[in-house]
Amino acid sequence: MVRPGTDKSSRGRIDKHAAILEAALRVFSESGFGYANIDAIAAAAGVAKPTVYNHFGDKETLFRAVMTDSADESAAKIVKAINTIPRTDDDLAGELGAIAHAVVQCQVSDKGWALQRLLYAEAARMPDLYD
Repeated sequence: MVRPGTDKSSRGRIDKHAAILEAALRVFSESGFGYANIDAIAAAAGVAKPTVYNHFGDKETLFRAVMTDSADESAAKIVKAINTIPRTDDDLAGELGAIAHAVVQCQVSDKGWALQRLLYAEAARMPDLYD
């Protein structure tokens, strides 16, 4: 008996979903939301155009998924950095400096800059993304 979520087709679906999100971030970053198209995203992800629509429905839903997933990923990295605060005062200043550096690195990476540019560019069309 195959358990749900463990068969090969289920795994392939998860891989395609992740590939689409990654490709969409690249295409949106290069072209902007307005000029990006599902054909380019599908090609970059190595999937068929209907597969993108099956996973996300439309371009705006895909864009929102890219932005929220990326924000969640960034938040997780920041929380991980904050959770390294030491329980002793041995080198608190040094540790806080290292944490601050890790937090800033989440924001100033190529991906972080791309996400910030996309967010600012689409703020008027999708103001709720700031939340």
